[in-house]
Amino acid sequence: MYGKQLSLFNSDRLHINVTTLSQQMVNLIQGKTNSRDFSWYRNQNYFTKPAGNNYTSKHNEKVLERSSKLRSAGYIVKREIENKIKVNGEKYHVCIHGRPDIIAKKNGLTIIAEIKTGKPQPYHQYQVMLYMFLLRYDSDKKIYCQKNNRGNYIYPEGRIIYDDREIIISPKEINQDFINLLHRVLDGIIKSS
Repeated sequence: MYGKQLSLFNSDRLHINVTTLSQQMVNLIQGKTNSRDFSWYRNQNYFTKPAGNNYTSKHNEKVLERSSKLRSAGYIVKREIENKIKVNGEKYHVCIHGRPDIIAKKNGLTIIAEIKTGKPQPYHQYQVMLYMFLLRYDSDKKIYCQKNNRGNYIYPEGRIIYDDREIIISPKEINQDFINLLHRVLDGIIKSS
């Protein structure tokens, strides 16, 4: 469904950042979104994160700190700029892209982690879940995905790391309900474009 990776600058596709998409998923769940709310995509072919989401030195310190802990535990760790995920949909004519803070792998276990220094937001979980879902569809990142004994890719584990707690997201959370929600949001965006 989300197969081939093409250039991020392929102008015939609508480009959607994972953060924005996750916010729209939460809006739909909360009943704050209807088909008219997607119309702002109509005049934009490339939509990035909203203003105000710039990384801070505190965020960078936390990413470095967590990366160091994971490396000490034997994980191979990739950070931010190394983690660019780009997936072009086959069913939907969109390119979904983003950069998880950390992708770590050890003995077949892959972890996608987002470091959050601000107040917890409902979309954070969906942001990580989108990265978990999309990782295996990005041809450059597929290497981080473990296969089961039937040769099918297994979703990685997700983590949201706040100052005072860590939330673990099981691969089982990437289920049909999640995929249906993603499709409903993409349907709304495509219909309004």
